[in-house]
Amino acid sequence: MANAALQNYSVLSDSLEQQLVRTAAVAEHGRRVVQFGFGAVRLAGRLVSAVYHYTVEVSAALNEARARDARFSKAHW
Repeated sequence: MANAALQNYSVLSDSLEQQLVRTAAVAEHGRRVVQFGFGAVRLAGRLVSAVYHYTVEVSAALNEARARDARFSKAHW
């Protein structure tokens, strides 16, 4: 196989060519599955990050509302 890859004008047998095509198709499918997995992990990370930032923003808004209410009513919650 190594010699066939190095020689530009060599002719591969049908069975070897079919095996190479099958191997390439399986490898490509494996790459796509891995890329899909990495994409899913990235999406999950972005989702967790977005939920965290949303929670921080809501908490800050609630704290600000409590502070305004305490200033207005002169009492603490």
